Amino acid sequence: MSRTSRRSNLFMRLVAAAILVFAGVMTTSSAQAASITPQAALVRLLTVTPIQPAWFASSFLAQLSVTQIRQITARIATEFGPYTGVTAAPDGSYLVRFQHGTASAKIHLDGKGRIDNMALTFLGLTGAGSVNSTPRAALAHLFSVPFIPSSWFAPSFLAQVSAAQIQQSITEITAEFGPYESIAALPHGAYQVRFQDGSATAQIHLDSRDRIDGLLFTHRQFTIATTPGKASSSPTDKAAALDALLTRLSRDHTFSGSVLVALHGRVILGKGYGFADVAHSVQNTINTEFRIGSVSKQFTAMSILQLQEARKLSIHDHLCHYIANCPTAWKPLTLQQLLTHTSGIYDYVNSGTLGPLLSRPTTPDSFIGLLKSHPLDFAPGAHYEYSNSNFFLLAYIVEQVAREPYTAYLQQHIFNPLLLQHTGSDKNHPDPRQHALGYSTWAAPAPYVDMSWFFGAGTLYSTVTDLWHWDQALANDALISKASTADMFAAHATICTAGGGSCLGFDQIAYGYGWSNGTIGGHVVVWHNGEVPGYKAMNAFLPREGITVVVLSNVESSGADDIGVQLVKMVLGLA
Repeated sequence: MSRTSRRSNLFMRLVAAAILVFAGVMTTSSAQAASITPQAALVRLLTVTPIQPAWFASSFLAQLSVTQIRQITARIATEFGPYTGVTAAPDGSYLVRFQHGTASAKIHLDGKGRIDNMALTFLGLTGAGSVNSTPRAALAHLFSVPFIPSSWFAPSFLAQVSAAQIQQSITEITAEFGPYESIAALPHGAYQVRFQDGSATAQIHLDSRDRIDGLLFTHRQFTIATTPGKASSSPTDKAAALDALLTRLSRDHTFSGSVLVALHGRVILGKGYGFADVAHSVQNTINTEFRIGSVSKQFTAMSILQLQEARKLSIHDHLCHYIANCPTAWKPLTLQQLLTHTSGIYDYVNSGTLGPLLSRPTTPDSFIGLLKSHPLDFAPGAHYEYSNSNFFLLAYIVEQVAREPYTAYLQQHIFNPLLLQHTGSDKNHPDPRQHALGYSTWAAPAPYVDMSWFFGAGTLYSTVTDLWHWDQALANDALISKASTADMFAAHATICTAGGGSCLGFDQIAYGYGWSNGTIGGHVVVWHNGEVPGYKAMNAFLPREGITVVVLSNVESSGADDIGVQLVKMVLGLA
């Protein structure tokens, strides 16, 4: 778990504890403390200020300090209104009433009358005049409570997304930007939600019963504060150096795109550079969507490993088990050889033989027919040679085994569980309001290519933020077992060794399943680059060091992979 996530979770625990107990200071003698009842302890905490350390057992204060509880008191008073009463329930809990809501609390005292345990088991809002009576108050409430009940949302909204998914999304936002701080109204009914390390634009709508029936977060921006006197190795100084480099490259028209750099689970740089649409001067932001090319292969590999864990296939299966009228030369081929680019199947993208066909749609069956007519470039397993055809075939196998379209599988089994709301299979003509236009060189539009040719090898679009979430999920084994993740990242096929030719700035490079495994100055980097006409991409993270670098560009000549390697070296202090 990242430090930011721990901080967010601590904040939630503070809210859960503080809502039961906030407010107060009353000095009591030891005899009075020993005789105090749990209900009286609640009343004292809810009506008297300031809170005193003597009210709590040392074991409780080891988890939540008095200062932290006092800090949360103001927040609870703001969001829930004044305390109005406590009623004992038959099960030993207490119904705590505020002007705008209720909480069911359990509290335990030790032998000296000190609080040594508290728990929040339910939180509800009152009806008319509640904190949800205005959109702004409802929005503030979402970021100020420990859990979000379904009753806050209209049934029509919950038909599209569950309260649990909303809770996860809110938690991820605070994990990125730090604790919620305030809300300011913007023109046209929108709001700017401010956090410790950034902000987001929110649009929210309530129905006639004050329930949320519309909610959208856009234009997330990170704040990079410069603090004089910090050491040059601080995250702030690293971010400033990275930003200076990228700003210069953008000014020189050698880079246009979005970049996110995270250190130990905290984003230190998240920013757009250059233009998503040069003709209309639309700037790139961290929310801009880009085609990610071969970075898509990571998702195809994940799909195969998920199906293997579901015992629907094995990576050691022969390819011909899934291909009708399989060529004789393909019979020795395994899925693992497709995953590691050791199959010998020729690379249709770089072959130069398709030409005008790339502007016309194709189908998996038609494309596989083209592959069948071409001989193998080398014996299966003989050596590594990159071929996009391998991952086109793997996506086809996903469809055969899962019995659903490849893009539908990704949506259900990867994008939805991880709440990757800005990642998907790209259209031939994406919406320019969210998606960057592609350029071959600065301001020179890239040639049109039908996206059906890329399939499992490079059909996806994404944002730097979504790819960061993806990397975090992989680091935490969120979708597959730790063993399968390790196998995906392992060095299965050698690409480049020290002294053996260009290693793209790495000391050495090997290939796993949809990921490259390289080293820089002895540091292991798990990464993959991507390129389709008009776009380049680089997604890299260092699991041991807690570093993530994502570079997405809408200028094909930008060298996003070279920039990504340079940024990794700068964060490591090697450049």
